[in-house]
Amino acid sequence: MAKKRIPIPNELAAKVMFESDRTCCICRDPTRKTEIHHIDGDPTNNDFSNLAVVCKDCQSDAHTEHAFARNLTPELVRKYNESWRATVSARLKPGGDKGQFIEYQQQVLLEIGLVPHIWKNHYMALYPGQFRDTGYNSGESGGDVWDMLTEVAIHGYSAEEWKKYLPLFSTTTSKVITQLDRLLSAHGSAIPVSVKLAVLRANSQLEVQQ
Repeated sequence: MAKKRIPIPNELAAKVMFESDRTCCICRDPTRKTEIHHIDGDPTNNDFSNLAVVCKDCQSDAHTEHAFARNLTPELVRKYNESWRATVSARLKPGGDKGQFIEYQQQVLLEIGLVPHIWKNHYMALYPGQFRDTGYNSGESGGDVWDMLTEVAIHGYSAEEWKKYLPLFSTTTSKVITQLDRLLSAHGSAIPVSVKLAVLRANSQLEVQQ
């Protein structure tokens, strides 16, 4: 049974719009009309962290049930939302170059955060059922998608299964490693040392597992 929508208080709606500069947090196109989206799909959850400003197109993709179109899961929308709010905050602060650097840094960190989803999205495309009706698609489970991959997915050991998922490790893992290396090389000055260390360790583990 669908939950009855609870109207978002005007003051809260204004705060959500202001902190996103009335701009979609996903496509970030300032010319598009926007609305407020409940990230977890629960229309009664009007917590500030659960509300994101999105355009009609991105709203549609976030609600689709067809094989994660554009893969806008609640987890990814939350990443886009947090990054965009930090970017808008940096724009509003005085300081010229410093504000621009913070915006640049936020964009780089978002790009790094999205890279692992290349692998995840490829895996979801291969796995039968697309993880529907698991609670993770809507955010109802309370866990994140990486928990879901280990808890929900069930695999057998066969030559057919091996051939089906081999591209994940022979091709997609290599793409993840390459993308992370590229971001480190191109934007090293904007990446905190702790993030650089995490990326280097992740790449090292991926290479060993591959």
